[in-house]
Amino acid sequence: MSVVAMQAQLPLDVESQPALIVLGRDDSNKPHASWFGADEIDAARAAAKAMGMMALAVDTPEVVSLAGRLPHGKIFGSGKAFVPFVKQALFEDLIIHVPFVEQVRPLRVVRAEAEGDGAAAPTPPENGTSNDGSAVTVPQDWSKVGPGCLVLAVADDASEGWFETVILKAKGNTAFVCRWRDYPAEPHFERPLAGLALMRPSRVQSV
Repeated sequence: MSVVAMQAQLPLDVESQPALIVLGRDDSNKPHASWFGADEIDAARAAAKAMGMMALAVDTPEVVSLAGRLPHGKIFGSGKAFVPFVKQALFEDLIIHVPFVEQVRPLRVVRAEAEGDGAAAPTPPENGTSNDGSAVTVPQDWSKVGPGCLVLAVADDASEGWFETVILKAKGNTAFVCRWRDYPAEPHFERPLAGLALMRPSRVQSV
């Protein structure tokens, strides 16, 4: 089946059809990927470069089919992109279509334990600094969760997964005002306690 025929199965709005896929691994070696429309190609390529990720054009029937299994990404005002987690098998199906020149090492260093050398998982630090220079703590239990803590928060669309988040302030006893750790310029948001999770030791590589 041709690319045109494959894309005919997607929404008629050209801007809502996958034209580029951004993919890569994070510092925990977890795979991420999402698609962007024709009107987002330039911004998505720039975001991929800024984040140390790869860009894959949706220009073959195989890639069109794979793109249909991915979430639609989001370009932030900061120039970076929101690229959710995907399953390992799907990521492996995608990576074989990425041109060699695009297969760059992510800017976030993948730790030795994620590369399979048997190194033990690091102990989460009690204190640290976020990527914007502000002090944060990594709570070990829920009794220590509060402003200045680094936790995980569920995305607005829960299917996109959970991402590193800094708590800014509490709203009563059941909700918090937060910001994404990796996107400090993005608008602050609220999450109930049920929308937060503690960082696992294997995930806390650096804060």
